[in-house]
Amino acid sequence: MKKFGFFEEFRGEGPELAPLMNPPYRWQSEVSAYLESGRVVSWSPQLIEDPFALGESVGTDAIQTDGEWVWPAELAHIVRRHGIMVPDAFLSRMKSRNWKASAVSDAVAMEAADTALS
Repeated sequence: MKKFGFFEEFRGEGPELAPLMNPPYRWQSEVSAYLESGRVVSWSPQLIEDPFALGESVGTDAIQTDGEWVWPAELAHIVRRHGIMVPDAFLSRMKSRNWKASAVSDAVAMEAADTALS
């Protein structure tokens, strides 16, 4: 399973987000909607704040998947608000699924949760 979107500024680990921020792009709203449609595999009531928009909450701490990729729930906000591009392979998967994450089994959801925590 592939991971994307676990950024230093939001999660305290991973690559820095700031150098990856872009102006709006063609598929931005579709990508954001796809990310929001992923299955939640892990959730915590802890609120996540946007470090680039002080005081703006992006939701609770959650992990989502489409069965092949795993990402933090705040990635939809990051795409929508800051224009971050997802990897080409992830974008191709989204397009091939008509911008809707497919349902995943409980076993795959557990694998995604494990991947996110590793």
